Amino acid sequence: MSTTLPPPLAKLIEDKARADLSRLDLLRSVKAAAEASSQVEVAELLHVSQPYVSNRIKQAKLVEDPQPYEMCQRFAAHQLDRAELISVLSRWDYVDVPVTSDLADDLRFDTPGSFDEVEAAYRDKLIDADLYDDILNGHDEWLTSQGH
Repeated sequence: MSTTLPPPLAKLIEDKARADLSRLDLLRSVKAAAEASSQVEVAELLHVSQPYVSNRIKQAKLVEDPQPYEMCQRFAAHQLDRAELISVLSRWDYVDVPVTSDLADDLRFDTPGSFDEVEAAYRDKLIDADLYDDILNGHDEWLTSQGH
């Protein structure tokens, strides 16, 4: 069962997701613009220095490909609807989480690109329990259909 946040808290989650996505989109736009013209031209257009542009391009290379958490942010920011998110994340090719033999080794951070990111989105209230379950069940069904 999902838990509904009071409207001011739901708005806060939505606004934070939008702000985070805006930063990612800007990094990607700076990189694309510099590839289409030059770093100097982009710097002049933005009224910043060329090293600033260069730094943003380096950052953009770290976030070139959207990940599951970002997809959940886009849902929270109303850029994806529920059905789209379920469809995308149910068929996502998640990175395997390394298996450990020692319990202390299991005290790890979330693995980027893994289903850990969907769990993090749930913890961060970007998605609710019902949506989390729908994504998990959809992914299990997709894996079964693929012979996994």
